[in-house]
Amino acid sequence: MTAFQAIPPLAGEQVLFSADFSSSPILSNSKSGLVITPERVAVLHPQHVFLFFQVGHTVSSSPIDKLAEVTVGRLLSRQHVRTAIAAALFGMAALIGAIVVNAPSYFLFALLALGFAALQLWLARHFGLTAQHVGGGRLSVLCNRDEYQMMLAAADVLQQLMIGRKPFGP
Repeated sequence: MTAFQAIPPLAGEQVLFSADFSSSPILSNSKSGLVITPERVAVLHPQHVFLFFQVGHTVSSSPIDKLAEVTVGRLLSRQHVRTAIAAALFGMAALIGAIVVNAPSYFLFALLALGFAALQLWLARHFGLTAQHVGGGRLSVLCNRDEYQMMLAAADVLQQLMIGRKPFGP
C-alpha cells in the first residue's frame, strides 16, 4: 500500500492529485504521502523510532481556502545545520586536544565528529513543498531530486485551486 492511500478521504471528495515522496535520502523506503482535493490538502508523515523502525504515521490537512502561500524549491533544515555546527565545534576541540595532549584517541574523535558534521550538512538540503496557512501554520512535504517534477505538478494544482480555477482544464 502506498502512503497516500493511507490518507482517509472525506465523504464525496474527488482526488485531484496524489503521490508519495521520499523525505529522506538515506531511508528511501520511508514515504510521505500528499493528497490534494478541491476542498483540502492532506499530508501523511511516517513516524520512526531509532530512525529505521516505522511505528506509525500522522496525517495533517488544511482547507484549500485557508492557504495563503505555496512555496516549492530547495529548503534548508535549520536543525541539521545547528547539529553540524555543534559537531564541527566538538571536532575542532578534539583536534586541538589531540595536538596539545598528543593523544591518538582524540584525533579519532575529531575525525568522527567532523565526518558527522559533514553528513549533517549534506542532509540539511532538501527539495520540498510548503503550504502556508492564513493563521501562520504550515504543511511541508520533502522530496528527492527525482521526484521534483511531480512536486512542481502538485504545487501547480494547489496554486490553481487557491486562485479559484479548476486544475487540468480551461
